[in-house]
Amino acid sequence: MAITPNSTIRLLKTPFEIDNKNQLTFASKGAQTSYFLSLPYLEEEHCTYQRKNNVIRFPDHVDDLLYYNYVMYKNEASSNKWFYAFVKDLEYINDGRTDLHIETDVIQTWLFDYTVKSSFDSPGNPAIISQAIKAFGFAFLKSFTAFKITSFL
Repeated sequence: MAITPNSTIRLLKTPFEIDNKNQLTFASKGAQTSYFLSLPYLEEEHCTYQRKNNVIRFPDHVDDLLYYNYVMYKNEASSNKWFYAFVKDLEYINDGRTDLHIETDVIQTWLFDYTVKSSFDSPGNPAIISQAIKAFGFAFLKSFTAFKITSFL
């Protein structure tokens, strides 16, 4: 059975960095989509199925894509959900094709698919930090990446 290519790819210029130090939150999926559509983007429709953390074959010259650092794509044949990803690398294939190596942005992709339950966060409490250093040593601090979430309404 042949599957008709019906995925949509939008290549965007965003302020996001792959280190996740700055992220935006949105009040709704509609607000999230509106924000991303307000940024400069290139769109391709009727593409083949796109896989998570893989390569997207984009029909354009690499020089025309140098300033695009983010992608959102939707596989209408399966979930019809927008997936968001960072562009890790651009690979020149020929004048009409560039391979985009991507890594999923789990914050934007799953933003409306989880619930944060009651929790306590005290990253600035010196007593807790001191206890953790005594218990685990300095090595455990290297395993954490801090990021800032900014609300976008």
